[in-house]
Amino acid sequence: IEKKEADSKPTGEKIVLYTNNGSDGRKEWVREEAAKAGFDVEVVELGGGKLTARVISEKNQPIADVVWGPSEAQFSSMKKEDILIKWTPVWVEQVEGVAYTKDGISYPYEIQPKIMLANSDLYTAETAPKDYPDLWEKEEFHGKYAVPNKFDGTTNRAILSGILVRYLDKDAETGISEEGWEALRQYFKYGYRTPEGENDFENMAKGKVPITFTFASGLKNKADAFHHNPLVITPAIGLPSNTNHIGIIRKDDAKKTEEAERFANWLCGTETIGRYAQQFGILPANKEAVEQATDAMKELSKNMKAQDIDWDFVNDHIEDWISKIELEILE
Repeated sequence: IEKKEADSKPTGEKIVLYTNNGSDGRKEWVREEAAKAGFDVEVVELGGGKLTARVISEKNQPIADVVWGPSEAQFSSMKKEDILIKWTPVWVEQVEGVAYTKDGISYPYEIQPKIMLANSDLYTAETAPKDYPDLWEKEEFHGKYAVPNKFDGTTNRAILSGILVRYLDKDAETGISEEGWEALRQYFKYGYRTPEGENDFENMAKGKVPITFTFASGLKNKADAFHHNPLVITPAIGLPSNTNHIGIIRKDDAKKTEEAERFANWLCGTETIGRYAQQFGILPANKEAVEQATDAMKELSKNMKAQDIDWDFVNDHIEDWISKIELEILE
């Protein structure tokens, strides 16, 4: 195969990377590793929502060259504005979740399942809940599990969506049957809403509220911080799961675009993303990179499947669902 210009060595042309993956030493890691590989990268760190809004607001005078980290839903918003180019990564064949790559614009580098966790000193795989409905249907778990305490983050929204989409009713005003809303009422009624100043993972580790949930890439840092390796529960129905993507911003400068493509190929290539996965505990979408992931993520990769969720349907309804939860369920 003839090697494209974008596969060759970095030129050192300056690249601006917008990412919501900056915390816990991630941005420093990317900057240093990129420099070793010959790239000159400026990392701009913003939350996923803010980042998406900024990229869209800068449409006519783009500053970023590469966007790395937002979920597929956030990338969908950017794609509607036609600000990203079509490209094909050299690692595309290794990527799981290929449904998300069909438009040829953004590609997943990380699978982000939302995992249910239980204190491993108090529960075994046999005694722990097997799936979310166990939490409210079985009295032994009442008051023992954390529920979302606010609704702005991707993880909390995914947990609620994972419960509600089991009760789809296309004829209902909200898209969810009355049975589904009753299930959610019970979920909140018997759950513990972690107050400000408390940490749900810490409560789980100490056995105060021994069952909680987190996003997969948060597990390593939290387990290290609170010195507890929890039991990871993988329901048969699957886990609500997003993917996080990388994409390249359209610019008139061909040299910039080529360097941006080289950088994206390097950053999410098997070798780099494998080391990143080991360092930060993510579950890579790149099948070959999974071999370098942490033991917990390798195990998760073997045991988990993604819950079948129509995220477009969720995105169309989620604001209404949250209003309903806030007004009617948590009043």
